[in-house]
Amino acid sequence: MRFALMLVVLCGLSGVAAADPQSEFCSGFSEGYKSVRGGGSIVPICPIPPITPIGSTPFREGLKAGMSKGQERPGSFFGGGTSGGSSDDFCSGFSEGYKSIKGDLTIVPICPIPPITPIGSTSFREGIKKGMEAARY
Repeated sequence: MRFALMLVVLCGLSGVAAADPQSEFCSGFSEGYKSVRGGGSIVPICPIPPITPIGSTPFREGLKAGMSKGQERPGSFFGGGTSGGSSDDFCSGFSEGYKSIKGDLTIVPICPIPPITPIGSTSFREGIKKGMEAARY
């Protein structure tokens, strides 16, 4: 009995550490990855979250990590799209994307008019991309 218990403990300790898939970082990682690869893509295993810098959030750091992972090799975007989704979702994404680059303590510019949302994406993801693009310039 003791031997079996020790074997279970040792096998558990020798396993690879993984991040909690329900964490804010992993939610951001998933959104960031899907914003680059599309909503129908399979998201890889969430990495262990880094230390969150001052002025950022775990979700934003996950967005950046997910987008970086999604850009590692070319993904496919489907042409055509829908205008589905509300502008509130797009503007929320725009704000998150902008703050992910500039930090929490910044004034977010006025949200632009939402573009047509490509198939396989959401207006929130498109907002994230536009917000990050606006913050870089």
